[in-house]
Amino acid sequence: MVRMTVILMGVLLSFSANAQSLRLKNYLHPENDRIRILNEVYLAGAVDALMIYNRTAPTKLFCMGDEVASHDEAAHLLSEWAEKQSKMPDDTLIVIPLLLLLKKSYPCS
Repeated sequence: MVRMTVILMGVLLSFSANAQSLRLKNYLHPENDRIRILNEVYLAGAVDALMIYNRTAPTKLFCMGDEVASHDEAAHLLSEWAEKQSKMPDDTLIVIPLLLLLKKSYPCS
């Protein structure tokens, strides 16, 4: 019952939401402290969404056991990865490399 309520709330709230994707260049170079904080909140939400999806998916994208990826760990992984990349365009959504980094850091084999 609680699960259905949460799903229903998510669907209803998403109709009025005006979602904005966070790009790598905006995450790495925020305009000010307010934007930096909003970027951190977005990253935290992205990590939580990936963790929840992975727990409920029949085929796991990454295997962490009972661990949960912290938001600080995700920010560190993403920052390190961005420093090493030279061919990745700046307009890449941060969720894409984040998922790839989680798959690489916590493989399922």
